[in-house]
Amino acid sequence: MENNTTTTTREALVKDFNTLKQDTAKVVEDVKQHGTARVEEAKKKVTDTVLFLREQVNAHPFALLGAGFALGYLFALRRRA
Repeated sequence: MENNTTTTTREALVKDFNTLKQDTAKVVEDVKQHGTARVEEAKKKVTDTVLFLREQVNAHPFALLGAGFALGYLFALRRRA
């Protein structure tokens, strides 16, 4: 009688363990898919930002030059103080 109970308990544990392995594999796969989607989204945003900045530099080169001089002046003032 005790041997039958041990076998049943062992089989239940093996079944639970296999279910846990399958569930873990599904979670890992879901995380990989969502992570990949987030990375692709971030890449697209960075690419769009770089293209926008290039367009702005080409459209307004002197404004960019003036902004650079202004920032340099402000940093120099801060460093002297």
